[in-house]
Amino acid sequence: RGWTRLLVLDLDANEHGAAAVSRDAQGLRRLVTSAGGAIVEDFNPGSGGRHLLVPLAEPVRLDSVRPVLNVLKRLYPTLDVAPMVNTETGCIVPPGSFTKEGSRRQLVGTITAASDALVSRSGRGLLPRLLAEVGSTAAVVDRAHAQSRSRSICGKQRLSEDLILTTPLPDRILAFAEHGHRQKYWPTRSEARQAVLTACVLRGWSLQDVMVAAVRWAGFKDAYAHYAKPAKQITADWNKAFTWAEANAPKFRSAGHKTKPQRGLLGTALHSTWLADSRRWALSNLRGRSLHSTLNVLQAVAACAAVAGEIVNEVACVEVGIRSLSLAAGMMSETSVAEVLAELRDTPGSPLLRVRRAAGVLADRYALVAPSLRETDPIRRARARVEPVHIAWRELGPHLRTVYELIIHEGLTHPADVFAAAHIGTSAGHDALDVLTTVGLIRRSRGGVEPGDISLDDIATAQELDHRREETIARFKRERNEWRMWLELRGHLEPQSPVPSDLDTEPAGIAGAPPGWEIVFEDAELLWEARLAAG
Repeated sequence: RGWTRLLVLDLDANEHGAAAVSRDAQGLRRLVTSAGGAIVEDFNPGSGGRHLLVPLAEPVRLDSVRPVLNVLKRLYPTLDVAPMVNTETGCIVPPGSFTKEGSRRQLVGTITAASDALVSRSGRGLLPRLLAEVGSTAAVVDRAHAQSRSRSICGKQRLSEDLILTTPLPDRILAFAEHGHRQKYWPTRSEARQAVLTACVLRGWSLQDVMVAAVRWAGFKDAYAHYAKPAKQITADWNKAFTWAEANAPKFRSAGHKTKPQRGLLGTALHSTWLADSRRWALSNLRGRSLHSTLNVLQAVAACAAVAGEIVNEVACVEVGIRSLSLAAGMMSETSVAEVLAELRDTPGSPLLRVRRAAGVLADRYALVAPSLRETDPIRRARARVEPVHIAWRELGPHLRTVYELIIHEGLTHPADVFAAAHIGTSAGHDALDVLTTVGLIRRSRGGVEPGDISLDDIATAQELDHRREETIARFKRERNEWRMWLELRGHLEPQSPVPSDLDTEPAGIAGAPPGWEIVFEDAELLWEARLAAG
């Protein structure tokens, strides 16, 4: 389903022969090891083909794997990328499997070494490290991030201190910079010098530092000697390396630097009881994608009510807008949040009652009422957790959240118990367990399941979701400011003609009311209704 924790490098001998496979395997081993990767290797004694299985520290999406494989394919012709990028029919057999020639694939090295590699796995951020190692960062700059950086990079600018690597420049980087010695995975001096610049950026160097070092770096200086203006080209390459490093350097850091403090559950027993009743109502009345979106919104409403709401006559109430709910629901899209709210308002027996419509800068106000169907099982009632939806579910899919929480928070270990508690079928349940196992959130153990070695924070870090959340919050802030400015503008406009005493009578000689003539809050309410209806 588009996720993996294993980078598979399939070297095929059919076209180029076994000798070419051995040569490419040696180069790939050196490259992956230099970037901090662990390898489990096997070979086919019948054809001479080889598999290099590289366990990744964090789960990655297929979109993150493709650029790396495309670069490696250009460097190593025997590499077959199809099994790794084909989510429908791509597959790789493990060491020891039978081959079509009738032999068995043989493990290279000992079983103990292979087991250790699979347990310890590669260093964090292996995919961007590989791109930095081969000097291909300029070709795969994050476009969205690059577009957001319209300003030029000054000569003294350095990478943020919390992203800087503390290790010295590698010997292979210095070997090229000082003497012009290229690694085999640098086909030209262009990739070699880009690798040098990227390594410098990641270690906190500025462009001025590089210019000073270039005076004594004979190999680096010679790589730019054929340009009419070498300094201008170095600056251009530096800007590409710096932009790429800003987007990818967070992936290099150890998980220990990304661990966030675990905040306790929010609210009171009133909020958790309402959430349990709301979940029971949703599970009984909704199905499919609508169910999972509604569960996210209901949990977001409960969390917002616990933080910024109040209790009125033993009923929790909260004034909250679509943008705030979007963030609390794990960055669920505003359109989806608006659709769920509209459905909840229109459904009889819903646990959400709108007691005041939005007007001006005031958001909708909701009362968290008892639904028509309430939770009677005390065990299920105790499972309600009033907290914001984690942002990682935006990438993983909200349909997996209930299964994961039952395993992590409730300690369920038997798949049948998990499926029954989550109200899902066996087939859908096993599909959910497969994805959770693939990304490392859970681990299978002797017919059961248990927590894995990857956390939701790890996934959010690997997918740069925190950065995307900050961008979304900034966009929401701009939209709110624009809305306030519009309200202020409408409130201060002078009417273009005298306002008649009877507001139902239009001014004489004018087909429609001129701008500024209408009552501001009536306009605001109509505009809010239109925006809510359109998501």
